[in-house]
Amino acid sequence: MAEGLAKKHFNKYEIMSAGTEPEPVNPNAIIAMNDIGINISDHKSKKIDINKLTSFDLVITLCDDANKKCPIVDSTKHMHWNIPDPAKYKGTDKQIKIEFTKIRNMIYNQIINLKNNFNE
Repeated sequence: MAEGLAKKHFNKYEIMSAGTEPEPVNPNAIIAMNDIGINISDHKSKKIDINKLTSFDLVITLCDDANKKCPIVDSTKHMHWNIPDPAKYKGTDKQIKIEFTKIRNMIYNQIINLKNNFNE
């Protein structure tokens, strides 16, 4: 979801998303993003490539697991947004959809705040 939202709002930049333990894109994430007109159904889960971290201008970790496991290199600017992983949420289908929507909105708000404070 973060990659899809960032690509929409930072279209002048190369945006990449990766995880510490990549899994297929969650169908609930696809639904939550489709609800706001962003199609991420063709996105692929990727593993963090430690050798490429220094080439990024900014690395953002979203959950505590990523923050602990991502070996941020000193020359790389790093931000951490403490956002829960909605895929770990347990509940009914309706409750899970609500959780994915809530997390999508949290990521959206962070991206908008970043954009408002970013010199493009």
